[in-house]
Amino acid sequence: MAPPTVINIKAQGGTAQVKLPPIVHTLRQQARRQLGELTTQLFNSTDDALFELADKSESNVEQTLYFESMRQLRLHREDMTQALLRRFYAGFESLFAGATGADSAGAAADASLDDLSLLGNDELEISVAISGIVSKVTAQHSVVLAALTKRLDHLCKATTINERTNPLGPTQLSEAFVDSLKKLELDIRVVIILLKLFERMVMGRIEPVYSAANKLLTEAGILPEGRRKAPAPQSGGGRGASTPAAPGVPAAEAPHPIVDSAPPIPGGSGTDYLGTPMHSIIDPNGSQASGFGYGVTGAPQNFSLIQQLMQSAQPPTPSHGNPVGGVGSGFNPYSQLGQGGYGSPYLSPTTEGGAGTGQYVISTPQLVGLLNELQTDQLHQSVDLEAPPPLLDLKNVVFNHTDIVENAGESHPSIERNDDDALNIVAMLFDFILNDRNLAIPMKALISRLQIPFVKLAVIDKSFFERSGHPARQLLNELASAGIGWSSAAELKRDALYDKIESTVVAVLNGFSNDAEFFADLLEDLRAFVKGEQQRNDVVEQRVQAAEAGKAHTQNVKLKVQQIINQKASGLRLPAKIGQFVSDTMARSLVMVGIKQGVESGDWHMTLKALDDLLWCCQPLDQSEQIEQRDAMLEELYGRLNGITGAIVDDISQRDDLLDGIRGEIEYAIERDRAYLGQDLDDEEFQQAVEELEPLEEITLTEATVFQSNDGPQIEPAFVEQLRGLNEGGWVELRRDSGALLRCKLTTIVQPGDRYVFVNRRGMKVAEYTRMDLAKRLQNGSLTLLDESEVFDRALQAVVGNLRELQKERQPKDTGPGDRPSS
Repeated sequence: MAPPTVINIKAQGGTAQVKLPPIVHTLRQQARRQLGELTTQLFNSTDDALFELADKSESNVEQTLYFESMRQLRLHREDMTQALLRRFYAGFESLFAGATGADSAGAAADASLDDLSLLGNDELEISVAISGIVSKVTAQHSVVLAALTKRLDHLCKATTINERTNPLGPTQLSEAFVDSLKKLELDIRVVIILLKLFERMVMGRIEPVYSAANKLLTEAGILPEGRRKAPAPQSGGGRGASTPAAPGVPAAEAPHPIVDSAPPIPGGSGTDYLGTPMHSIIDPNGSQASGFGYGVTGAPQNFSLIQQLMQSAQPPTPSHGNPVGGVGSGFNPYSQLGQGGYGSPYLSPTTEGGAGTGQYVISTPQLVGLLNELQTDQLHQSVDLEAPPPLLDLKNVVFNHTDIVENAGESHPSIERNDDDALNIVAMLFDFILNDRNLAIPMKALISRLQIPFVKLAVIDKSFFERSGHPARQLLNELASAGIGWSSAAELKRDALYDKIESTVVAVLNGFSNDAEFFADLLEDLRAFVKGEQQRNDVVEQRVQAAEAGKAHTQNVKLKVQQIINQKASGLRLPAKIGQFVSDTMARSLVMVGIKQGVESGDWHMTLKALDDLLWCCQPLDQSEQIEQRDAMLEELYGRLNGITGAIVDDISQRDDLLDGIRGEIEYAIERDRAYLGQDLDDEEFQQAVEELEPLEEITLTEATVFQSNDGPQIEPAFVEQLRGLNEGGWVELRRDSGALLRCKLTTIVQPGDRYVFVNRRGMKVAEYTRMDLAKRLQNGSLTLLDESEVFDRALQAVVGNLRELQKERQPKDTGPGDRPSS
């Protein structure tokens, strides 16, 4: 038989990492996990396949070949898996960097039969095998594979992606698998066998990977089925072009190139953007108190109410103003409550500040069109997860937009009253959210990307402020709640929850146009994902709780055993071996029985009775009735001690030595007592024999928890009282001694010692403190209790509260003649 042909599969060249779009990064992470599972199943099957071939081999050479190959695969399976996944990763980076390496990577698979004849025999076999895999997978999964390729190509601006260059396509995955074998010198027959297994175990089960990838991209708005793309501007209507107003048509109503791609406007004249008349709930008597509609959270639920508050809170109109962006001299709630943001307020054409120059009013369709552009642009902006995100100055961006500047000409642009108010309210809401201590910086960074979509939503749908159950509000609340346990950006690199939240944010940026219910599907999907994550984390957390409960129970039992033995035996003069038996074996036996069966069980009381009897038998007895009583109980006592020792000591010889020692010590005590009773020992000799025994020292099985240390400053009662608001399930932020911040959840409060046990968001234990330790940390600022209530409602409540305060400051004092100034 000819010697086996040995090949060494060469590696593909490395590719420098590039910045991928967030949704592509999420897709790659998701597919990596799925491919990793399939690859694990593949290598689990190779052992069986090669063993079966070795078993059926007709020669020792073949058998040795298969066994040696099996050994190599076992040793290097992890390396091969990682190599395959690295090549898979590099495929995305190469394409989105515009490189052509991915195109050439699959050239062999698509070569014609004439071209294949020029290859070496081994390479030819491999290429033919890959071609077969590609043909079969493409035929079986043509629809989902074509859809995925089209979506990836839509996202990739650097080069064209086809099914051959698609990193998830059968060509690239097959090439990556062959590339993963580069470190192994395998016989070509084994390589072909592995390719057959790869075809069956990986590519034969690839359809769920394609479906999941398509689902992810569809939900993010990448070429979703049944949804038309926004129509492109007509010829001559590019961004820089403007269309003159028709005769008699105001400038604000003239056709605008941006509006060409804006969503259609439902409703009609005299209505808001959704066709729903705005209604006021201010009572006719002017009493604002009766006009507040509160939900469960206490946040007002009416847009017109907030408008009234904004109007009554503004200062007198200035004699002149700067209506073009920035913080003007007119009333700007955001500049009053925050730090310079959305620019100056709405100024009507009759406002004195605009006199002499006219007013260019940006209509609602124009504003929505501009926001659509800004929303699309934000998709390509990078996100810094380690620094607090900025609040966008959207009004400046809108007013300084090229099209607005060109159409406004010499006039000052402004925004319609309702739209301007909606924009300012959202600005204040995001000012509160992005400064909320309860949100981690990575979560703020992601939520900050939703500023433009939420401003657009507020312009389109004023019920956004009124409906506590609005899906967009609920989505924002769900995002904030899901990420409350994030501590730092470093821990999010391989985090499935982060990937999901990021893909949800990207889906909003990609897919939200004018349908407010668009958020409902995202909300449902996010909740389902978070629920699945939580269920997995709950399993880990329940183990921590069980372990801590077990530790507490064990400590309780040890404290009780320690107390009982010290009360019964501490200070007693006992023979050395019996004293050692009581403080060690008997103590361990009581602990074991107490833990397993409880301190009220029959075995517990029987063990205590054995302890009492043993201690009594060792004491000096000077009456014949007592000596006879001891003699009568010894056999039964020895039997009980044998059972106790057998449950604690596994080694038979050691167990026999312990029992023999006890017997010997008791027999010595019997001889001593009988000698004294028979007057072979006088009182002095008897007393001397007793005093030769050492008193038993106290035992320590566990240390009792120290509730409060006298070191350091005195803890103020207010901080101890504040901890009453921290219940199991509550989140806190701890500052470690190193300065690092850690967010963790109180999973259980354990007794004894008021031990507060904390877990991270994955359910693993990360910290443990006593109540006084936590109070001390509250006092020195290294502990913060986090508020988990719904972030949007907290923000809305804070905004209205601040507006009320401004309103009070702006109201004139009633100081007529004879009236005293109001306080």
